[in-house]
Amino acid sequence: MRYLLLAMLAIAALIVIGLAVSLVNSLLEFYERMANLPLLLRVPLILVAAAALFGLAVLAWKLLRPAPGKRSRSDRAQPPDREAIATRVAELRQREAEAESLEQELIELDRRRQSGDCHVAFFGEISTGKSSLIGALARESVIDIDVVGGTTRWIRHYTGTLPDQRELVITDMPGSGEVAGAQREQLARDEALRAHAVVYVVDSDLTRAQDAELRWLAGFGKPLILALNKIDRYGMDERISLLTALGERYASITRAIVGISAGGNENFQRKLADGSIERVVRERKPDIGSLRDALMEVTAAGAEALEPAREAAVLSSVDQRSRALARIVAARESETIVQRYTRRAVVGAM
Repeated sequence: MRYLLLAMLAIAALIVIGLAVSLVNSLLEFYERMANLPLLLRVPLILVAAAALFGLAVLAWKLLRPAPGKRSRSDRAQPPDREAIATRVAELRQREAEAESLEQELIELDRRRQSGDCHVAFFGEISTGKSSLIGALARESVIDIDVVGGTTRWIRHYTGTLPDQRELVITDMPGSGEVAGAQREQLARDEALRAHAVVYVVDSDLTRAQDAELRWLAGFGKPLILALNKIDRYGMDERISLLTALGERYASITRAIVGISAGGNENFQRKLADGSIERVVRERKPDIGSLRDALMEVTAAGAEALEPAREAAVLSSVDQRSRALARIVAARESETIVQRYTRRAVVGAM
């Protein structure tokens, strides 16, 4: 076996040596032929060969360089440069009116940081009881502090007080069916980035769409609470089974999974002694203690401790949006310049 391996290595070495000798001979023959060519033919051939080698080098560099989306983990961990982003946005603001929203985003970022308030965003589909839940948590509406003009009918801000007397700014988002999908997704994305923590409200096991949305929200890296509302509709065994199933699927992407009842009004019919039917509206008391406890836990460190992650998320968003807008503006300006010189050339030719 060893002799066979030695023979194979010897054959491989001979093949490599033969290829090297052949390559050297080919290069020498090429050199001699080039030297015998007239100067008028030799120079163009040398230029063509140099251009081909340069093109090959450029192609190899593009193929072998690291892709922008595949940076190392340490590179991705680097927070965006606030000063560079602000400079780019200011330059875009002078050239493009659409950059105003980016400028306002940076202003709102600073305003929230300086206020020291802890912001919690609430999401949920229509009829999950999200509004009743927010009503039980917060009784006082805050002055409108929306960032983008025209969104006040979609985003509302309230103040709420936790059992430890700390205050939260609670953001009520539209239900999944209240606003067109693209608008809702953009509003939800922006507000989730601005918030320190997120509460996702459901009233049953999650549908496929809810599952995708919950995982999408978890991708922001914010503390995420999954709140199962209207838990009073289920028997004790059903509650345990449902909460256990939710825990098995979502414990890895959430900080807490809680069962709650937001209260609200309950309508039912009651038959009276004379046989008539009376419609009765009864108020259900909220049972949200577990959610309050979860909010206290995820916000215990305070807004200042949660601020770096929030700021990095907002700056990353502004960075991506400003780069995309800069490319659009540059392409638009280039097209304008080409059209201008094309018209001049046509006029000159006439």
